[in-house]
Parts: sequence; structure tokens; C-alpha cells
Amino acid sequence: MFKSNKKNKYLFGALIFYGFTLLLSPLLINDLYANTNNNSHLIEEDHLDDEEDGVDDHENVCPEQRKVAPAPQEFRNKINPLRKEPRNLKKGKVLYRLKARKACKYCHGMEGKGDGSMADLMDNAPRNLTCKKYMNKITDGELFWVIKEGVVEGGMPSYKHLSDKKIWQLIQYIRTFSS
Repeated sequence: MFKSNKKNKYLFGALIFYGFTLLLSPLLINDLYANTNNNSHLIEEDHLDDEEDGVDDHENVCPEQRKVAPAPQEFRNKINPLRKEPRNLKKGKVLYRLKARKACKYCHGMEGKGDGSMADLMDNAPRNLTCKKYMNKITDGELFWVIKEGVVEGGMPSYKHLSDKKIWQLIQYIRTFSS
């Protein structure tokens, strides 16, 4: 009898806690939503100012020239063997955002701008994958080599644990940032 009474008190306490949580959550969500709307309004105004000035978002985001070892010749001319199909693109997106052990988004950011949550902790800023100037110069084979082998000087880890197919899928997704 003593055990069931203690169990009932525990369940009653949990019920009260969840009841208050359910009652308070709409208030907290409304406050959060209101703050988000205020901030997004400011962002929209800033974006409109940039358009009026004729400033392209991708013009000023290209990184400084870096001195890193070039990809070996056998990689430079490689072409992505995968078809440009939605399923390959989707798998590349999942790898970029979630599945790679050290997911790409942590350094390169969700939109590939090099502003991920780990970017500030690195000696060299992660590559901004939205930079058309840089991304149009680098071949798929060079990207493959960088992902597979990593770039020690740049802080890019090696992803040798990924299959070649997964790396090619990643490359397809990465190319969408600058297209």
C-alpha cells in the first residue's frame, strides 16, 4: 500500500508539471513568434536596401585566396558519375546536414556560407560554398579529393569513411549553393 501511494504522488507531480507546461507553452510560443516577426521585418528591410544599392549577396562573400596543396592530377579531371536525379540530391542534402559523422553544416552552415556553429572555433574560416567565383573554378574531382582526403592547412577533416557514391551525392548538393 505504501509503494502505490508513493507512485501515485509521483504520477500526480508529473501530471501537474506537464499540465503547467501545456498551459504555458502557447504563451511562450506566441512571445517567440512575435520576436521572430520583429527581427524578420528588419532583415527584409536590410535586404531591400541591398537590392536598391545593386549589391549582389554573392559578390562580397568570396574567401581570400588560400594556399593549400592542389589536388593530384588524377582527381582534377574526374567527373561526377551520378545522374543529376532528385534522389541523389536528397541523399547529398541528408549527408550534408545530418549523416556525415562531422556533418558539413557545423562548419559550412546550413546554407553553405561558412557560418556554421563551429566556424568561429577554427583557425581558418570554412569555405563559403555560395561563392560562384570559387565554385565555378573548382572541378567535381577536386571537390571529391578535398572531401575524401581533407585539407590539413584549411582545417577540413577527411571523410574517408564515406563511400565514393556518398561523396558524389554530397558534391551534387554542395553545387546547389552556388548555382
